[in-house]
Amino acid sequence: MAELIVRSGASAGTRFLVSQEAEIGRSSQAAVPLMDPSVSRRHAVLVPGPGGAWSVRDLGSQNGSRVNGRKITGAAVLRDGDVLTLGNVECAFRRGDLAESDSVERSRLLLVRDLPLPVLESRSATEGPVPVRPGDGSADEWSRRLRLVYDVGLALRGTLDERTMLRIVLEKVFAVFPKADRGFVIVGNATTDELVVQAALSRREGGAEIAMSTTIVSDAIKNRRAILSVDASHDGRFVEGVSVQLLGIRSVVCVPMLAGDDVFGVITLYTADARLQFDGDDMAVLLAIAGQAALALSNVRLHRRLVAEEAVLHDLALARRVQERFLPQSRPEVPGWEFRAHYAPALEVGGDYYAFLPLDGGSVGVAVGDVSGKGISAALFMARLGSEMRLHSVARTDPGEILACVNRVLAAEAEDGMFVTCLLLVLDPSSGRVRFANAGHMLPLVRRAGGKVERIPGTPNLPLAVAADGSFPEGSFDLGAGDAVILYTDGVSEAPHGGDLFGEERLREVLRASAGSAEDILTDVLTSVLAHLGGEPPADDLTIVVVGRTPGGPARSMKTFRVAPVR
Repeated sequence: MAELIVRSGASAGTRFLVSQEAEIGRSSQAAVPLMDPSVSRRHAVLVPGPGGAWSVRDLGSQNGSRVNGRKITGAAVLRDGDVLTLGNVECAFRRGDLAESDSVERSRLLLVRDLPLPVLESRSATEGPVPVRPGDGSADEWSRRLRLVYDVGLALRGTLDERTMLRIVLEKVFAVFPKADRGFVIVGNATTDELVVQAALSRREGGAEIAMSTTIVSDAIKNRRAILSVDASHDGRFVEGVSVQLLGIRSVVCVPMLAGDDVFGVITLYTADARLQFDGDDMAVLLAIAGQAALALSNVRLHRRLVAEEAVLHDLALARRVQERFLPQSRPEVPGWEFRAHYAPALEVGGDYYAFLPLDGGSVGVAVGDVSGKGISAALFMARLGSEMRLHSVARTDPGEILACVNRVLAAEAEDGMFVTCLLLVLDPSSGRVRFANAGHMLPLVRRAGGKVERIPGTPNLPLAVAADGSFPEGSFDLGAGDAVILYTDGVSEAPHGGDLFGEERLREVLRASAGSAEDILTDVLTSVLAHLGGEPPADDLTIVVVGRTPGGPARSMKTFRVAPVR
């Protein structure tokens, strides 16, 4: 047998008695739990040896283990009075001749099956009959208890604060169990595995002394069962965790708080009077109260989640409105030309991008982009792309130069794995000449006036933000009267229906069959893609931009273009 006394940190003053190999760590499942951020979840292990010898072995902890100030790399022998430091937590080690008594060796485990949960009851083989208080078991006594259980349910409706609610539960429990000297409510944290005391009461002066067997509490939570120890001073399960003799604990009842499949924690009561031990009836009543507390906790956490989700949805809706302000609020009005666009993010916000850019000499820039990924990170990167595109298109009309300038900025700022494909066209309205540069995006399709559809050839290039010194060679083509150029993102070509993608061939068929105006082409493509999805939401952001040269329309030089609201 050995004892570990915590001298520093949140657990300072706690004493742990160990009789067999015991793991030390931040996990609540550890035999010696030390809830300090400097302690690893599995930090070290105490190992007994022959003749009462003990050693400690570090388990590869992040902040290391030290014995009397010296760091250990493997196992180290512990002597009485040694100081064991785990991370920043200092503990005193004590060896002792605390051999288990005969009564502990003979204590028996009894599974009681007539209660609402499987219940483990332990009583020393040497103990006498359980003392009974006057009135216990009478109809009046049970009526009073049931009324108090009902009162607990009513009281829990008045607050959404967990600590306040659990304090109310414990106060009501003390009213139901006048023989309880001390009690506490422990709530488990599903994320960190920590056990947190949320409420504690004591009938003694000086407040509540919190002491518990982590073995018992972990057993109640893990196995979803109530545990009754009629005489804890002779119960071997307490020897590993806490010196109950020092705290004067005689009888303990520990029940889990269950709601559906969730275990929220435990309610534990102690009594120090050997004549007033807890029994199975006490445990049954405490289980009923714990069930109400668990249901109330479930409702509180559900309410908290709903409020948080509502806040997130509100923020996302606001983010969507903000993002829409980064996209064109108007489209060019150029005699002899039509400009149409459609943008729909798969989520509240997305990573697709398109822009109409007024350039020097009356030229018009048309850009389409697709940021890697979806959601908020993609939307933020899209906003950055848009601002840089507007900035570097001022006083520039060379599409390759504009993309190179934007690329240098994005490559310097992008997180690992972030990139954006982008296609930039520069249109001369007077001649119909279109120059373009491509950064890893799908090249445009052109629908000629007679219905022929062709893919404009171009040089493959890396996306933006991949390499800071990337270059983007230009290509060019001409648009005649009645011709239209179609730019889009992979939300169009890769729109799924089962395992079948919309694909380029379907897109070409739609373009060939269309009446040919920019408005008709946009409507026909969008209608066909949505029909292919079969009512399912798009799996990716969906963007289509169509620029058409009207048949027989005027073609004259424009220093600037007028704008109209985006459709």
